[in-house]
Amino acid sequence: MGHDPDRPLGPRRRARGAHSRAHDPVDRLVPPHDDLGRCRRSHRTRLLRAHPALPRVGDRPHPARRGLPRPHPRHLAPALRRERRRAGAAAHARRVLEALGDGRGRRRTRGSRDRRDGTDHARAVAPRSFGPSLLVREEAVRGSLEHAVTLPDDDRDALARVQRRWGLDVDGDAFRTASSILAPVNADGVLAMLKIALVSEERRGSELMTWLAGRGTARVLRAEGEAILLERAVGRDSLSAMTRRGADDRAILLAVASVAPVHAAEPVGAPVVPLSMWFRALLGGADDLGTFHRLGRDTAAELLADTREPHLQHVLHGDLHHSNVLDFGERGWRLIDPKGLLGERAFDFANLLCNPTPVEALPLVERRLRLIAAAASLDETRLTRWAVAWCALSSCWDRQDGSDERAIEVEAIGAAAASLL
Repeated sequence: MGHDPDRPLGPRRRARGAHSRAHDPVDRLVPPHDDLGRCRRSHRTRLLRAHPALPRVGDRPHPARRGLPRPHPRHLAPALRRERRRAGAAAHARRVLEALGDGRGRRRTRGSRDRRDGTDHARAVAPRSFGPSLLVREEAVRGSLEHAVTLPDDDRDALARVQRRWGLDVDGDAFRTASSILAPVNADGVLAMLKIALVSEERRGSELMTWLAGRGTARVLRAEGEAILLERAVGRDSLSAMTRRGADDRAILLAVASVAPVHAAEPVGAPVVPLSMWFRALLGGADDLGTFHRLGRDTAAELLADTREPHLQHVLHGDLHHSNVLDFGERGWRLIDPKGLLGERAFDFANLLCNPTPVEALPLVERRLRLIAAAASLDETRLTRWAVAWCALSSCWDRQDGSDERAIEVEAIGAAAASLL
């Protein structure tokens, strides 16, 4: 039976018509959502009211869609949903810290600080534009693609000199972080990533990757001075994607397994610095912050002072998180961007608890602690104490950089870990 084109669609007619969206000429004019997060149905209603002569879908669904479940309307745009989740987590973090009686002051400075020499480096924000095949990324606290910027002429010249000297072909857009310059290249048919370190911790990390010679890390194809040429990750999966599709246990176990060869390496001759040097910002600045940071400082001081068995000193990656464990296809999962530290193994796993983002990680803290302790043969209580110390240190760095919102989120994870002790 036909229908009046001027008659507005009722709820039942609209629901049935949803089965035939692919064949609906009106829906072709309707975007999935607008900037205000309004859903497709709102667009459709306004469009039909403004243009009653537009053709409409009939009452019966298209034969190819009969019997399929009705699609659930997405009432909020994805960006708006993420923002609401983030705001809710931040509010929860503030409540947790208030319960701790945290009366911290806020010290705001700009710039990224080299952990070793204290040099400041400017930061700028630019959108990501790199696909899964360019997963050699800088998502450490001080060097991430969220802070990648277009290259100034001096950086382009530095890259060009190395590319000419090593005979490399450009294979994509180069970019700069607060700690390094990176460019995808082709080295005689091998997909690679050229990296030029700008700060001492990145130079030390490059030296450690060369020293490890592929034991758990990406293979170093060539290294000279500040420049290093790494094999490029070509796999399509990522630990962050695993967590977001409900396979967080697998992501954590892959990270634990990937760092095991690094921890097993004999530290004699390794280019590493003591873990105590990494904690200088917290050990010397917690009094200027608040209750949680003082708790983290005291916990870190006790852990660093305890060198008894079985807490032997190991070579540490220093920045183990979801974006530094990459899919190298047939070569498996490999590490990138180590910081080159020497200390207790349990420290290396604490950063995993804050990733892929603190908001996503907060509900998983207790489960992850148990999983990591069992998989890495660690004492769960001691691992939890390292998590408190790390979260205090990480949020201290965030506050020094003026990233107060992220600092609050990381402190909430630390407070959740402290509540388990």
